[in-house]
Amino acid sequence: MVASLTYSDIQTLSPLEVVRELRSMDSFPMDQLQAKDLIVLDRLESPVNDLNYNDIYIKGIYILFDANGKAKYVGKSKNGFYGRLMGHLYPVARPGWGWNAILRKLGGQRLNIPHDELTTEDHEHDLVALLGYHLVLIDSENQLSDQQLGWLEKVVMKALRIEDDEHLLNSRIGWLNDQQLKQSIHELLTA
Repeated sequence: MVASLTYSDIQTLSPLEVVRELRSMDSFPMDQLQAKDLIVLDRLESPVNDLNYNDIYIKGIYILFDANGKAKYVGKSKNGFYGRLMGHLYPVARPGWGWNAILRKLGGQRLNIPHDELTTEDHEHDLVALLGYHLVLIDSENQLSDQQLGWLEKVVMKALRIEDDEHLLNSRIGWLNDQQLKQSIHELLTA
């Protein structure tokens, strides 16, 4: 099972306390990720023939760490981690297609070229690095709106940026002020 926290676990914590929790967890290796790791069958309340996509696919925030424990990427999934994370593993270069954002960012950083100049071969090279990353999830438990998920992604990203800005691939997101750093996640998402 993928290492995860739930919204219930973090809602009373400050952003920096959430980062400490994330860093203390045993993260899950991306190269071992399977579809069954990204669904929650115990949440089903209806018979299997009445399955609703939202019932089994975990939604929330995902954080990827490199082998040295440095946060590399923070993302959100409004429709389930399965589709979103599998999209990141798609190595074909398609201009204007954002689902493999991590591969585009890794390649652009490694080769110092714009994302739209990357080839499928470049993405395949960076896929090896991505598969060496480790994953931690924050399960929204279907308690957050899409807008709140976006805010949670930004809050976690900003809190991680305080500690380790140069490693985060998508850190151009701003800062949290001292007042915000002391507020709980719930307070920040409902303000």
